[in-house]
Amino acid sequence: MTKIISVLNTKGGATKTTTCINLGPALQEVSGKTVLLVDSDKQALLANFAKNTELEFPDVIQVTDVSSMKNLKNIGASYDYVIVDGTAKDAHITSTTISVSDLVLMPVVPSPIELDGTQAVAQMVTERLLLVDYPPAYFYCSKMKKNHAFSKRMREIIEPFELPVLLTEIQEREVYRDCYGRSESVMDLKTTGYRQARVEMRSMSAEIISILEGGSYKVDTKETGVMEVLHG
Repeated sequence: MTKIISVLNTKGGATKTTTCINLGPALQEVSGKTVLLVDSDKQALLANFAKNTELEFPDVIQVTDVSSMKNLKNIGASYDYVIVDGTAKDAHITSTTISVSDLVLMPVVPSPIELDGTQAVAQMVTERLLLVDYPPAYFYCSKMKKNHAFSKRMREIIEPFELPVLLTEIQEREVYRDCYGRSESVMDLKTTGYRQARVEMRSMSAEIISILEGGSYKVDTKETGVMEVLHG
């Protein structure tokens, strides 16, 4: 059955699109299954990326209205995983996306200003969980900086939201910023830092599979092969 993963935050620049550009190919590689990416923002950054890339990339469609989002399970029925790049500007689309998701991921970056967007989505998710106890929702730390005081305290800062946090942390890397301009994901880029970025994306993919399908996983930190997800 198709599993819908949504990446949501009500702030622009919270790394939603960057995550989707890289998570799509990584999840497809790690799982060996089909992935559909959904751009729910009328700015169409993800859709435009897909149009411009000449490399192999998961299919991308735009869904920017509530009615179509409600029908996303049927729209994406021929794919194993559907990843939604959430919009920052439409609360109705965001709440509908949450309602059709099997997993909600919320990027949180080491900036007090960006935490406002995280708090807004976390509130929507929490309100739904109180009603139906679904879907599972996780924060993930993005644009993390080594030896940065706020980065070191991120998990402590978001603890009051009472939602779990992915073990995988996405570091701030130039290679992620290069993706859009080069029309390539980190799974294809060969610039400085791409190996570490690939490990992060594969780790996030394996962790997502573990949450949705059950089982444990191990991470190939030396990038000698694809990570293995151990079911059962």
